[in-house]
Amino acid sequence: MTPEDLRAAVAAGILGEAQAASLQALVNDRSGKRATLPSEDEPFEFFRGFSEIFISIGLVILMTGLAFVCGVLPMVIASGAGGASQQALGTSVMGGMIAVVILALLMVPVFFVVVQRVLAGDREPKPVTPEPEVTTKPVQ
Repeated sequence: MTPEDLRAAVAAGILGEAQAASLQALVNDRSGKRATLPSEDEPFEFFRGFSEIFISIGLVILMTGLAFVCGVLPMVIASGAGGASQQALGTSVMGGMIAVVILALLMVPVFFVVVQRVLAGDREPKPVTPEPEVTTKPVQ
């Protein structure tokens, strides 16, 4: 992220001046911390940002599920003509959505880690096995 990007975002009204300044300070802070890491610790920087990623993804999953459940809520509390069928349908849809949100919150991080490990498998150093010594005997 460059300062020009932040200026463009402020000019477009996407960010305020204070937000842009705090975002730039955060970027500078993170880049300074990354620069001080030893080269062998570089892969572990991923795990430091791991929780930030999944907090964002988890909030998106929760908010989407909450919006859907709130949309189905009138069916769950329906009364009057056809109310019983709407309650049955609304209850099953709401229960299914709650189950899907819980499963998504558990499985999305697992799938992410599995894919990362599979893709990083070719980058891991292979163990070096010592070659057997070859000795030659003089021919008599």
